[in-house]
This record gives sequence, C-alpha cells and structure tokens, in this order.
Amino acid sequence: MRTFSLRAWLLAVGLGASCTTLADEPLPSSVADLRYGVTLYEYYQSNYFGALSELMVAEARGGIQGHSDNPELIAGSIGLAFGMEQRAGDVFTRLLDASRPQAVRDTAWFYLGKLQYQQGDWAGARQSFEQVSADIDQRLTHELAVMRLQILLRNDDFKEARALYEAADNPEQWGELANYNLGVALGREGDAVAAQTYLNRVVSTPLRVNPEQQKIQRALRDRAYTASGYVHIQQGEYDKAVAQFQKVRLSGPYSDRALLGLGWAYASKQDWPNALSPWQKLANGSLQQASVLESLMAVPWAYEQLGADVDALAAYEGAEQVFMGELQKVEAIRQQLSQQLLLNSIRQSDTRGNQSWFALDLDQALQPEVAFLGEVFARNDFQTRVQAIRDLLFLQSTLADWQQKLGIYADLLVQRGQVRTEKLARMNEQGKLQQEAALRDEKSRLAAWLFSVEKNRDYLALLTDEDAIDNLEIVDGALENLAALNEDDDYEEELRQLNFYRGILLWNAQESFSANLWEQKRSLQLLDKELENLASNQMSLQKAIDEAPEILPYQQRMGLLDQRIAAESVALEQQLASEEAALRAQLDQALNDHKVRVKNYLARARLSIARLYDERLKQ
Repeated sequence: MRTFSLRAWLLAVGLGASCTTLADEPLPSSVADLRYGVTLYEYYQSNYFGALSELMVAEARGGIQGHSDNPELIAGSIGLAFGMEQRAGDVFTRLLDASRPQAVRDTAWFYLGKLQYQQGDWAGARQSFEQVSADIDQRLTHELAVMRLQILLRNDDFKEARALYEAADNPEQWGELANYNLGVALGREGDAVAAQTYLNRVVSTPLRVNPEQQKIQRALRDRAYTASGYVHIQQGEYDKAVAQFQKVRLSGPYSDRALLGLGWAYASKQDWPNALSPWQKLANGSLQQASVLESLMAVPWAYEQLGADVDALAAYEGAEQVFMGELQKVEAIRQQLSQQLLLNSIRQSDTRGNQSWFALDLDQALQPEVAFLGEVFARNDFQTRVQAIRDLLFLQSTLADWQQKLGIYADLLVQRGQVRTEKLARMNEQGKLQQEAALRDEKSRLAAWLFSVEKNRDYLALLTDEDAIDNLEIVDGALENLAALNEDDDYEEELRQLNFYRGILLWNAQESFSANLWEQKRSLQLLDKELENLASNQMSLQKAIDEAPEILPYQQRMGLLDQRIAAESVALEQQLASEEAALRAQLDQALNDHKVRVKNYLARARLSIARLYDERLKQ
C-alpha cells in the first residue's frame, strides 16, 4: 500500500541545510526560493500533485536555489508517496554520490530502502538500510528500525528480530504494530509464551488522545486479541482463547476471524450451543471473507454434533443456496466488466481528492455488483492498481482543464494583439510620436525671434500691456492719417503731440523691456524642460513598443503546448486502457479464485447433504 508521510522528514531537515540537528540551531523561519516555499505549502495542503508539479517546473527553469539538496530529497520523497517509484529511485540513487553530505546520503539510503521495501525487495532494502550511518536524523530512526524488524520477520530470522527489538533503549518506542507483527510471527513458530508477551504489549498500551490514532489502536487491539486467541487454541487453552476472542469489538473490521475462532474454541470444549452462536452471527457476513464461508459449513456441522440432523440438513441446504447465489453474482459481475462497470465504479470516487485511497460513493454502494467490487478493491493486492487508475483519471481531468485554459489564453492573445494594433494605429493617426520634433522646431523659431528682439532692442515686440499696445496702434494710425493729408495744411502741432505721446509709449516699453525679456527667456527654459520630459516619455513609449513581447511567438508556443497536451492525452488514454485491462485481468483472476473457493464449499455442502440423506435412508 502506498501510504507515506514526509512530515517527519520535513521537520528533520527544516528549510535549510540538512546537516545539523534542532538542538544545534533553530528552524529557519523563511525560504530562500519562492518556488520551494510554494512546494512546501502545496505539500502541507496534501496536494502532492501540485507540490511535485511545482518542483518539476522549477527544475525545468534552472532549479531551486539556496536550499542545498533538500528540493531533490523532497522530489524523490513525494514521488515515492505519489507512486512514481522509478522517478523516486532515480533521485535517491543520484543523491548517493560521495560528494553529497553524509546527512543527505543517509536520507537517500533510507528512502531508497523504503522504496525497495514497498516493492517487496527485502534483500535490496536490507542492503540499503545497512548503508545508513548511525548519525541519521533521530526522526527517521524509529521507522528505519521498524522496517528492519519487519524484514527479519519476513525472512524468518526470529532470533535476530528479537535481538533487534530488545536492543532498543526503550522497548515502548516500537509501538503496537511492531509488537503485533513480532507476536504473530512467534505464534506461528510455536513460541506461545513469547508471542503472548508481545501481543499483550499491544493491548496494554494506553489509548491516545487523537481520534484517528485511537481508531488505528483499537483495530490493532482487535487483531492482537484475535491472534492471542488462536495461540491459546494451539496450546489447548480454550477458556483463555474464549476470553481473548470476546474482547474483540463486533463492530470492528476484524470481528469475522474472532467470531470464527470463538466458535472453534467452544467447539474444542464440545460446547456446541455456544459454538453455534458466533458462527450463526458470522454466517450473515460477506462471502468474500474465508471465515464466513467456513462458518456456513461449521453451523450444520455443529448441529450434527448436537444430534440435530434435520437442522443440520436444512443448514447445509441453506448454505448450498447461498453458495449458488454467490456463483451467480460472480458470473454477473464478470459479464458486466466489459460494460465500463470497472472504470465507472472507480470514477464514482472523488478523483479530485486523488491523495486518498479508493472509497465507494455511498449511493452507488447500494448496488450489489458495485459493493462487491468495493470489497475486492479494498484488498491490499488491488490497492496499488486501483490508485494508479484513480491517479490517471485525475491527470486526465487535469489535462482537460489545461486544454480548456489554453484555448482561453489563445483568445486572450488574439484580443491583446488586436488592442495593440488599434492603439498603435490611433497614435500614428494622431501623430503623437512625431509631436516632439514639431514642438522643438517651433521652440527653435521662438528662440531665434527672441534673440533678434534682444539684439535689436525691439522694445515694442515684448510689450504686454494691452492698453499701451492699443494706444500705440491709435497713435501710429493717427500719424499715418496725418501723413496722408494735404501738405499745405498746418498740422505741426498735432504731429508734435502725437510724436510726444508715441515717445512716452516707447519710453514705457523700454522700461518694461528687461523684465519682459527675462520672463520670455524663463518661459523658453520651462519649454525646454517640458520638451525633455516629452522626449523621455516618447522614448519610454517607443521602448515599450519596441520591447513589447511579440504575440506570434506566444501563439506558436500555445500551439505547441496544445499539441503536447493532445499527445499526452492520447498516451494517457492508452495507459488508462492498459491499467484497466490489467486491473480487469487481476479482478478476473480474483473472481476465478473466489469462484473456486465457493465451488469447493458448495461441493462440501452437497456431499454433506448427500451423506445425511444417505444416512436417513439407511435408518
């Protein structure tokens, strides 16, 4: 099963270099690369797909800077959690280079061994774990020890397993699962005393506060009580076996084996009435459980021991009908496998929550064939295949979303190009890009005029008093009129007065000339500054126009991405079809195996029926 957590490791390495312990320096409170922070955020939101995608994008764009080997370790670890075993193995193998820090190599060996452990390569996992130094971060030592212990148990190396267990500074650190595995293994070996010791440690551990942890603890307790009961049966301690079986919760997931064992414990004492009770209760369970199949045959057998042959015959015939109905159900499901029942059953689970295991929709679970598939899928050997299909369905949905977004982006690019073209056309039409040159020409003309005025001391050119200008125009007009009159007439006095008034006006203009000249020069200076600002703005505008990204390359890139997504979608469809075919074959084999088991029990039931009828005929 692909259950996995990175939290312990993330806390171990912090956000910086992974070569110091928390006692040496505090955890960093910031990240050096934003993409690394985004990756951690996505991970802690349980969005492993997003976290891995962020790392892969960062890798394509030059990698994450400032965090040593941590990004690679996270990439490999998330890949391992997400089922990308080949990618995870490649990453961890690359991190084993001698140039890497010892802490990094230890972590890589640990996760490489864990990958091999999950793949069932016990020898390879053991070799990898042996490469881990004693300086590995303490947060990983417990899980490492548990996996080492489990490998020893799988290799039937019980002596070394017990030595490893007892070598721990605090035996309580092993936890309930390690105690349970060791107890069950020793029980199968016949070491009942040692087995009971470890199983008792499972049930004596105080319940934790966390509800989820409590749920796991209670399930392990049920399994430990059940295993302990069977060990007692092996030792002929039937009363103790009954006591252990009765501690198992009837509402728990492991009550079937406990009920079966409880019946056999009573049967071993020849207490047939009490043996019947748990077996009859168990007979109503799912026939995919071997204990239920066995109970259907155990009930009539117990009736026979009580001498109730009529009840025994009825129970055998009832079991026969149940077995025949189960065979019909198996055949019906097999026929429907070609009608998309398989994928539809998986699609009924929420593919958006792609991090969790397969869970049937409650409404659909009411359908018998789907409920049957759900029980099959819940088995460990189906989990990996089912989760792979769910991941592929999630990726298929993601690609469809991306393809839709690409269409939207393409439309946005077209609209952006149209808006840019329209703006440039309006600017060219209004001549905004040529305004600065025309204004500079006008400014040069004004400067030349002012220079001429100053040089020629043209007082009247800078005259700004409107009354004075009007009076000067009147005087000049009068002088022109006098000049046009008959020369014989005497206008000398009028001419003298007009020239006098004109002189006064010229005097006043001369008095204000310097101030007016300074004001005009100041205006030219301000105009120079405004022209400089205009030139700067036009340069910025021209630069923005020149350096603005071209739409065409983006459109070409969008086209390539669209083709790539289309190709990936085709490959995804092919892989989905391949995984579905493999799952169908696996399910078909499981159905065949189940059918064979049911047929065997059906044959036993019919033989028992025939035997009872034969005995009655002989009477």
